[in-house]
Amino acid sequence: MKKLILILLFSSIVIGTHAQEPFNPLADKEITQEIMRSVVILIGLYLISTFILTLIRLFLTDRLKRTLVEKGADEPIITALLPKNKNEKSEALKWFTLLSAIALGFTVSSFYQPLGIHSVIIMTVSVALGFLAHYLIMRWLNN
Repeated sequence: MKKLILILLFSSIVIGTHAQEPFNPLADKEITQEIMRSVVILIGLYLISTFILTLIRLFLTDRLKRTLVEKGADEPIITALLPKNKNEKSEALKWFTLLSAIALGFTVSSFYQPLGIHSVIIMTVSVALGFLAHYLIMRWLNN
């Protein structure tokens, strides 16, 4: 009997809560905008922190290599201690050019209010130009 009373009590509470109009998060623009802001901030923090950590790793690896060479360590020891990833400079340069292009795209987009499809086009072009700048810089450095 107690179970039946509890089930009826909880059912009445559930029915009472559904008496309001249904909540549609996609129709509520304020919540959608806040979620988008949060996602953009998290992605931006991830990209910036990855860039900074890559630069720190690059500088510390270079310092370790210089210290080992100054101490006169053998070449097998140096190659065993240093990381195997040779593209760290390329990755750091890629992230720098990409983040700079994104920042430039946001700056240009802020001049043309209200934000719309033209802002997406500006951002797409700026990212493409960032990758083009990375390609040209890498080609210039390899020659």
